[in-house]
Order: sequence, then structure tokens, then C-alpha cells
Amino acid sequence: MAKIRNNYLRYKGLQYLNSVYYPRDVLETQRRYTPQMVLPLISDAVDEKVARLMEFKPNVVVVPVHDEAQDKTDAKVAKRFIDHVDYTQKLDQKFTQVLRNSKIAGESFLWIRWNPDLGDVLQEVSILEKATESNDNKNPTEAIRQGDIEAIRKSPEFVLYERAESWEKVNYCFVIELDYVEALKLDYPEKADKIKEDSDLRVFNYDKFDEETLSGMVRKVHFYHKRTKYLP
Repeated sequence: MAKIRNNYLRYKGLQYLNSVYYPRDVLETQRRYTPQMVLPLISDAVDEKVARLMEFKPNVVVVPVHDEAQDKTDAKVAKRFIDHVDYTQKLDQKFTQVLRNSKIAGESFLWIRWNPDLGDVLQEVSILEKATESNDNKNPTEAIRQGDIEAIRKSPEFVLYERAESWEKVNYCFVIELDYVEALKLDYPEKADKIKEDSDLRVFNYDKFDEETLSGMVRKVHFYHKRTKYLP
């Protein structure tokens, strides 16, 4: 992770932010130390390459199976559904970010999952919970949504996968997600006593280039394993 953060610092031109210039032809007592000026030429090269690669955007073409009216209609509906996901999830922007991060950090991931909390509201049901000072004499409700596909950009520090010869031979991986403690207690009431705040949770902010302490949050780890001979 230190190498990845170092690459981001070079990309932003902050690699030598605290460095000073030491002239060699001046005596030690007469030197004047001045900060170095760094031109981020690496960022220009990376952005130019990413822009060229994004000229060929990934696209899905839905072709009807047979030359029937129903198959053609189904293909059009499927295409509209894919275009809807592309628009709502802003896939063009996320593809650009993933591609740029892969050039800087060496790898980057786009986590595709089904989120039941997205989509249109189907109905509202009451939540049975203990009365508190904030919800006395109230009838809290929870909206049940239809659900939708979600694409999340993940940096290498939040995706831990099995060491293998190539990515195709990886059998399992862990995806780390940050969520609020109180939200997880409502989602998993049977494990509310075990869900506690990570007091040492520090996340590196790649925009500010500093580690930040996130209060009231905890790591939520998702485990994925593909079907294998020993784990069908």
C-alpha cells in the first residue's frame, strides 16, 4: 500500500512537497533553502493515455435470437434496461476513474452487485424496535424498494483476493465495505450486540492525501467464492 500511495503522490505532483533544494556550489553557511518546484508530467501522460483508451467505450449490443417480432421487442427492452443502468450508475465516469486508478496503482476494481435498497418504492412496512426518546409515540416505517444494479469503484486496499498465477485462477476474494454502525444494527438485529465501532479505523483519502479517522463506522466484509471442484 505504501507503493500505491507513493504513486498517487507522484501523479499529483506532491512527491517532493516537503523537499528543499540544496545548491552544491555554495557554502553551507551561505545556502538558501527553497522548496522544489515539481511539474506533474506523469499526470499528463496518464490522463492522455486514459483519454485515448476511453475512445473505445465498452458497449453491449442486444441481438434477438430469432427473426420474430417478440424477440425483437425483447431485445429492445433489454437494451433500454442496460442503457438505464448505464445512465443511473454513470458508468462512463466510473470506467474512466477505474482505468486511471489502474494506471496509477497497478490495478483497480469495479464492484457490480445487486442493491435491494435502490429502485422504486414498492411498499412501506412498520419497523418493530424498542422505544427511545427520539421515537416515542411514533410509528417508524421502512420503505421496501424494488432493488437495482449498483456499480462501486474499489481501490486495491479494499479488495483482497487469493494469490494465484493469474486473475482467471483466483477462486475467492474479500471485498471490504465501510458502513455506519447503527445502520448495520438495524439490518442485522440478531447480531446487534456484536457490531461495534472500529476505534482504529483509518482510511487514506486519495483526494487530500492524508489518513482520516472515520467515527461511527465499521468494516463490512463480503466474501465471494466461485464454484470449484472442492466447493460446488
